[in-house]
Amino acid sequence: MKLYELISKNSVLSGAEYLSLDAESITDDSRKSKPLCAFFAATKSADHISDALRRGACVIVSESAVDVGAPCITVKNTRHAYAVACERARGCPGDKMKLVAVTGTNGKTSVSLITAHILNYAGKKTGVIGTTGNYIGDKFVPASYTTPPPDALAELLMKMADEGCEYVVMEASSHALSQRRTDGLTFDVGIFTNLTRDHMDYHKSENDYANAKARLFESSKNSVINLDDARAEQMAWHAAGDVYYVSKFDRRAEFFAHDITLGLSKLDFTLQTPRGSSAIKTSLTGDFNVYNISEAFAAAELLGIDDTTICAALGNFGGVNGRAENVGNDEISVIIDYAHTPDALLRVLESLTALPHGKMITVFGCGGDRDRGKRAMMGEIAAEYSDIIIITSDNPRSEEPSAIISDVAAGVPKGAKMIKEPDRATAIKLALESARRGDTVLIAGKGHEDYIVDKNGKRYFSDKDEVRK
Repeated sequence: MKLYELISKNSVLSGAEYLSLDAESITDDSRKSKPLCAFFAATKSADHISDALRRGACVIVSESAVDVGAPCITVKNTRHAYAVACERARGCPGDKMKLVAVTGTNGKTSVSLITAHILNYAGKKTGVIGTTGNYIGDKFVPASYTTPPPDALAELLMKMADEGCEYVVMEASSHALSQRRTDGLTFDVGIFTNLTRDHMDYHKSENDYANAKARLFESSKNSVINLDDARAEQMAWHAAGDVYYVSKFDRRAEFFAHDITLGLSKLDFTLQTPRGSSAIKTSLTGDFNVYNISEAFAAAELLGIDDTTICAALGNFGGVNGRAENVGNDEISVIIDYAHTPDALLRVLESLTALPHGKMITVFGCGGDRDRGKRAMMGEIAAEYSDIIIITSDNPRSEEPSAIISDVAAGVPKGAKMIKEPDRATAIKLALESARRGDTVLIAGKGHEDYIVDKNGKRYFSDKDEVRK
């Protein structure tokens, strides 16, 4: 490959004369460098550049000139250049399919899977990229990332195109957007779900976090935005294409949800759209799913799927693994949910407590080596909506579970019925033993995950398996 086939000339600041060089491969990981490889020095580390050259890299692509005795091309943004180069090196597979991307703090997985379900139901072979795994049609491909790095993303998209996918629905995480992993792609529809506190261990501020999310809409032909979220205007300001709003409160929104009826395994409402009015009937639960469904409906409509098919697909949708999933029985409702942020926990508890129930028993924890500021907040939220809270472990990583539990408990008001139990299996057992007919047990934080990560490494653990026991 000639480098001019991979790197846009207008992104080059100096070293354009080297664009005529051949490169047999490209990488941004010096450990993967080899002879005739172009190394994209995203970290600007002299050690990484030296390592890449030692392994045989023939050219360095960087944001600043480096005097290392090898050709150097300087570009405006190395991560952007690398993402574009990866896509071009695979023959631009993203251009061969219609792409949908979903970003936001909560709801990305649900909106992605609901949208993909509608497209598959309509007879469109669809690829899915996200937290719970990747799919090529109905073939499951395990995932290591919510949004893969550029090289892995381009490889996956190429496989999807080669296997006949017409559409791809993917989650776009804030990490991926800030690292420009998707810069080689143009999206037919970009979706914004909501934005609340999360990943403050990575982002400098909540505004930095929001700006990372907003980057998606700079490369979206159509943007579907939750108008009821405080960051809606900020997202829309970045939109390069047409903007469509979803709302439960503002009738001016193109997709307006009203006449909502909630049940433990029921969510019905009317959705007013640019095409008219549609009656939505699903087996999902939770008021938050009104947004998830409406956003998926909007995406499908913008992609040309007829409303009758969309409604039929929604009625046929069985739910998302570990997202407000009821695994209880006729006597006790046991809800497993991925809620691991203050807002997500608040949303699921608000929805559950709005339904008829006896006691509300909540089991949850907070991850280690992550944003400590949300721990006490989640303790306070759980206590406000629960009769009993059981604080336990949730991927403590290198931290002591008892220290994390203490941080969470600091937010629990005096007088609240609280149990501290570091062993998650025991905590779940305690919750179920405390429950009586008509009670609801919420087990939050891990959802679909089937592992726990602690200082001893990663081991198998499933909330659902523990409930079944």
